[in-house]
Amino acid sequence: MSDTPWDWWVYVARCFDQSLYTGTTTDVERRIKDHNTSSRGAKYTRSRRPVFAEVAWGPMNKSMAHKLEAAFKRQPKVAKEAMLLLSDWDVKVSLLAWCQCCGALRGRHKTGCVTARRG
Repeated sequence: MSDTPWDWWVYVARCFDQSLYTGTTTDVERRIKDHNTSSRGAKYTRSRRPVFAEVAWGPMNKSMAHKLEAAFKRQPKVAKEAMLLLSDWDVKVSLLAWCQCCGALRGRHKTGCVTARRG
């Protein structure tokens, strides 16, 4: 259980076969260990061990983490690989079309969002 609502992370792991696995967690180190050693790791990664953490983005609230995870998963592998090479969080967020103000994806801004008012 998380201590605060702002301690969620989106992580991307690289599997032994060079495929990418994306998930959310409150403890990236523990989650990667789960993927590598326990049955609590994702079914996808069990046959692709060892799994290594590529990047973790956060902290953020749980809702934003799930939205960012879903947006990243929708990208083609070439785009995912390109995003992993970038070092700036803001660039990754803009590539995913994720609004930092309200957490909305692809122009579905929430009421009162400053970005939506700008056009």
